Amino acid sequence: MEFHGTTTAGAVFYNINANMGETLEFKVVAYDGAGRTASYNTAPYWEYLVEGASALPAQVKGFKVEKGMNGIEFSWDKSPELDVTGYEIREGSFWEGATTVVENYAGTRFFTTKKNSGLYMYHIKAIDMLGNVSEQAATATLMLIAPSIVMGFSSVQNGDHAVLEWRKNPEVDVIGYEIRSGISWANSQHVVYVSGTSYSIPVGATAIDSYLIKAYDTAGVESLVAARVNQQVTRSQSHNAVHVVDATALGYPGAMMGFSRVSSRLEGEDATETEYAEYVQEMDMQKRYNAMVTTQEIVTAKSDEVRTWKDMRFGWNSSKASAPGSQRWMPMTSACSRKSRSMWVNGTRTSSLGR
Repeated sequence: MEFHGTTTAGAVFYNINANMGETLEFKVVAYDGAGRTASYNTAPYWEYLVEGASALPAQVKGFKVEKGMNGIEFSWDKSPELDVTGYEIREGSFWEGATTVVENYAGTRFFTTKKNSGLYMYHIKAIDMLGNVSEQAATATLMLIAPSIVMGFSSVQNGDHAVLEWRKNPEVDVIGYEIRSGISWANSQHVVYVSGTSYSIPVGATAIDSYLIKAYDTAGVESLVAARVNQQVTRSQSHNAVHVVDATALGYPGAMMGFSRVSSRLEGEDATETEYAEYVQEMDMQKRYNAMVTTQEIVTAKSDEVRTWKDMRFGWNSSKASAPGSQRWMPMTSACSRKSRSMWVNGTRTSSLGR
């Protein structure tokens, strides 16, 4: 078939009517405004077989499916056929009856995720502008392995919250954890996705809260078995528990260092080397509480002698200049004074006295 036609400058396509089965031969010859044309003999030449709408797209080439950092990745070569407008991917043993993953997708890369491990089979076909699909599907398979069960899952109540903690999974592709509330994974309620190894959650209204956890990887695959922990919920009481101990009335039954009992008080030992004194007494609440503990000590102290700067005639490295734990005594100003010796204490409880 021979046909002559012209088109405007800058045109990138030209329409022509043809019959199915015909072979069209094309040459494109340029011409200028003066009517001068390029050489016909050296003009580009090609042939095209008119196949019509009955010709199906060819089988897709280079189809692959892999597990990557962004999920399950599908990739394939772009179809060379000009009328191919998209692709359809299905999951299943065969194309017919398989589950559609994506359809009419125009690109050549696609990502998805899966929650369950196992062997998966995927198929792809090309689609043309008339809706025709490839006769033969290209097929690829992928094996997904589930992360191991989360280890060390524990819970501790802190006020009105339960603090959940666990150990990091050993798999390098595990990127997070899903926490649920309930007795079983299938009948539980989703709480949160986290990437760390701890999470604080408000306790519920029940006497016992149950929490479950699974790890998931880059493909979205979760652990086969969930780890579970039960939290015994203790309700906060609207009152304070106050425990008072009068150490003076008890005769100071605790352990002391650098002190001695004189009548109803503690008095520092009158020795030149005495620089530090300590009294420690056990506190027994008599009853177990789940509460925030605050202690308060009431102490009175008096020194009957003051050592001033001019009295400090010992060397900086002498034992007199050393505090317990080898901390050196250092004057703050030239007017600094130092209290020591003959110290006495009255109070309900004291933990330590020193310079």
